[in-house]
Amino acid sequence: MNEYLEQHGQQIFAHRRKPVGYIPGSFRYEALTRTKFRCELCGISAEEKALDVDHIILRNQGGADDARNLQALCYSCNAMKLDRDDTVFMAI
Repeated sequence: MNEYLEQHGQQIFAHRRKPVGYIPGSFRYEALTRTKFRCELCGISAEEKALDVDHIILRNQGGADDARNLQALCYSCNAMKLDRDDTVFMAI
C-alpha cells in the first residue's frame, strides 16, 4: 500500500473530498420548481424518484453556484451524467 501511495500520491483520494461552496436552498428550490419537480432528462417525478440539483458546468470546470447553472436530475440520470458532460437538459 505504501509503495502504491508513493507512486500515485494523495490525488487518488481527490474524489473523496467534500465539495467546496454552498448552494443556497433558494437556488435548489428554484431549479426544482422550474422543472415542476421532474427530472430534466428522463421526466420522472420527484414523487417517484429522488431528484438531485446538478451543476450544468461543473465547479471544477469553472461553473458557478448560481441558479442559472443548476438543473434538476433524478439520481439515476445524475449518476450516469457523471463529470463528463455539461449538457443543459432544460430544452429537452
